[in-house]
Amino acid sequence: MGKICLFLISLIISISINGQEDNEEFLQGFLLGEYSVIGKMPENNDTYFGSMKIGFKNNKFEITRNINNSIVKASGKIKKTGPEQIKVFVINFTENKVLYEITYLIDTDFDNYGRLSGYRYYQNRETENPGLEALFITH
Repeated sequence: MGKICLFLISLIISISINGQEDNEEFLQGFLLGEYSVIGKMPENNDTYFGSMKIGFKNNKFEITRNINNSIVKASGKIKKTGPEQIKVFVINFTENKVLYEITYLIDTDFDNYGRLSGYRYYQNRETENPGLEALFITH
């Protein structure tokens, strides 16, 4: 498939992600899977690598993060944000007794699988220098 065709397919999926009011079911299926994770911690430049599995059970997202061989469970939800009411994926978890939240933009890769990128913040205090995180689907 040509680059233009792949771009158009990605654009259509991106529009469907944020252009419909009733696409929660689509997004639930779209986000499911196993991802490679690369990130940077808030307030410093410490980087980390790992994996994350997003599942959906009992009407909620169940997330398992394995970062630097430390397994953490998280919860997630789809929210609307900003003046455009863009749909984002937000997860909350505790790691080393610290509460975190990550807000991901939902996008696609060239094969039309989910690609998520976002900012990592502290939940219970100001975050001057937020962390960053990117998720890439694995097969």
